[in-house]
Amino acid sequence: MRRISLVIAICITIGMPRIVNGQGLEYVSSELWTGVNDVAISGNYAYCAFVNGLVVLDITNPTNPTFVSRCYRSGGASGIELVGSYAYLADGSLGVQIIDISTPTSPVEVGGYSTPGLATDIAIAGNYAYVINDSTGLQILDISNLIYPELIGNCYIPGYASSIFVHGNYAYIASETAGLQIIDISNPTNPSIAGNYAVEGYIHDVCVSGNYAYLAYSDPNYSSSLLIVNISDQANPVLTTSYSDYNFMSIYTVVVEGNYAYLGGYGLRILDISIPASPTLVGNINSGMMPAQKILIRGDHAFIACYTWGLKVVDVSDLSNPTLAGSYNTPDMVLRSFVSGNYAYMIDMYTGLHVFNVSNPETPMLISNLDFPNTVRDVCTAGNYLYIANSYNGFKIFNISNPATPIIFANLDLTSGAETIFISGNYAFVNGFGAFNIIDISNPRIPVLVGNLHIEYLGTGIFISGAYAYVAINPALLIINISDMAHPALACSFNLTGGVQDVRVSGQYAYVVSYEGGLQVVDVSNPTNPSLISTFDTPGNPCGISIYGNYAYVG
Repeated sequence: MRRISLVIAICITIGMPRIVNGQGLEYVSSELWTGVNDVAISGNYAYCAFVNGLVVLDITNPTNPTFVSRCYRSGGASGIELVGSYAYLADGSLGVQIIDISTPTSPVEVGGYSTPGLATDIAIAGNYAYVINDSTGLQILDISNLIYPELIGNCYIPGYASSIFVHGNYAYIASETAGLQIIDISNPTNPSIAGNYAVEGYIHDVCVSGNYAYLAYSDPNYSSSLLIVNISDQANPVLTTSYSDYNFMSIYTVVVEGNYAYLGGYGLRILDISIPASPTLVGNINSGMMPAQKILIRGDHAFIACYTWGLKVVDVSDLSNPTLAGSYNTPDMVLRSFVSGNYAYMIDMYTGLHVFNVSNPETPMLISNLDFPNTVRDVCTAGNYLYIANSYNGFKIFNISNPATPIIFANLDLTSGAETIFISGNYAFVNGFGAFNIIDISNPRIPVLVGNLHIEYLGTGIFISGAYAYVAINPALLIINISDMAHPALACSFNLTGGVQDVRVSGQYAYVVSYEGGLQVVDVSNPTNPSLISTFDTPGNPCGISIYGNYAYVG
C-alpha cells in the first residue's frame, strides 16, 4: 500500500537528454490526505497525526467530525502530543515538529529538531520532549525554547522503538523485537536503562497504569495478546498474566482508562482490569475498525486512529456494547489524477472518483464524489467527457459539462477489464489484463470496441504518439503500430529494468519509469529498433510520469 507519494523534478535537455535534479519546487497545497497514525484532543478539536502532517477536526458533534485545517509536513508523522497551545509531532524523517495551534483554523509550525533516524513517537513532561527513533533509541530535548529545542540527553535502545509512555521518573518504551525497555530519566541529561522485559516476538505499544505496564504483543507467529507486566521493581519487571482472544486478529495498540483497558487492532476490545491478574472481556466491536494505530478515550467516546480507514469514533458509554458513532473517512489509495482547466479528477482505488475545483491551487475544493462498486484504476478527460477505467466493469464515460454533477453516459464491458486509458481524437486506448484495446468514442453514448491485441502481463501505462502506442508492462516497453485501428500490431517489445509502471513520449524519446530502474530514457526514433540511452536512479519507487515543457515530473 502506498503511504507516501514522493515527487521529484527531472530536467531533460532537448537533443541528447541530460538529467539533473529539478530546482524550485515549492509545496502549495494538497487534498485527500490519508494515513491517520495518532490522535490528541483539546477542547472541541481533535489533532490528528497524518502521514502528510497535522489535520485538525472539529468534534463538537462526535458523531460527525468535520475538517477544520491542516499543516503539511513531509516526514511521515506517526505520533502527537499536545501541551497548551502547541502540538508536538514525531514526524519521521523530519524529527520533531512543533506547531502553534492557538488558532485551530490556522496551525503554524514554529520550531523543530532533526533527530537521527525516523522519529516514531513522542511524550512531553515538563520542559522536556522524549522522542524515540526507529534505530537510535531515546532522544531527550529541552523545549523551554520552542523555536530552538536543544538535545540534552540520549540513550541507545536495542530493536525498533515504536511507542513511548512516560510515568514519573521512567520512560517505558515498546521496542518491537527487543521487548519493553525501562529508562531512568530522573536525570534528563543522562538517561539509562533501568530494566527490561524481553519477549520472543514483537511489542507494538505500551501503556502504564499504577504498578503495571500493559503491552500490545504479537508472538513470532503473529498471534496477538495483551501482556500485563508488574513494574513495581523497574529493574526486574515480571509478567503477571496475559490475555488472548483468538477471534481478535491483531492487537496493535492499548490504552488504559480507570479500571478498563482498550485494545485496538482489527476491532476494539474492552477489558475489565480492576484485578490486573484476572482481566475479563467486557465488550467489543469489530466492524469498520481496521487497523487501529492509537486510541484516545474522552468521556463516553473512544477516538481511534485507523490509518487509511481514517478516524473512528466509538460510543463507549455502555462498555458492554460499544457502537460506532461517527467517523472522518479518508481515501485508501489514490492511484491517478487528471487536470483539465479548473478541475482536477482523482481516482481512489476503493472510494471512486473525487472532483476538485482547483481554480485557486492553494485552496482546492472538493465538489463531487462518485463511489463505484468495484475497483477504479484510471481517469482522463476530453472536452465535456470523463473516461474511467474499472478493473472489473471495464470502460465508463461520463458527461462532465457540469463537473459538480457527472452523469453516466455509457459503459462498455471489456473481458480484460481496464487498467489505464489514453484518449486521442475519436479513440480511447485502454490497457487491461492481457489486452490492449482500441475503442471508437466518436459517439460517446455508444462506444465501440474496434480492435485489440493480446499482450503479456498487465498494461500499467500508455501513451499515443503518431501511429504508435507505447505501453508499459511489468518487464518491458511495448511499441504497437496502430495505423490500422482494427488490427493493431506489435512493432517491438523492449526489455527494461523490472517493474515498468508508466511511459510518456516527447519528440524521439520515450521516458519510462519503473520501480527498480527509476527513470529510463529510450530513443524511439526507429520504433521497431529502440535503444536505451540514459537512466536516472530516482528515490523511492516511482509509478507515474508527466512531461511539461523541458521537465519530467516523476511521482
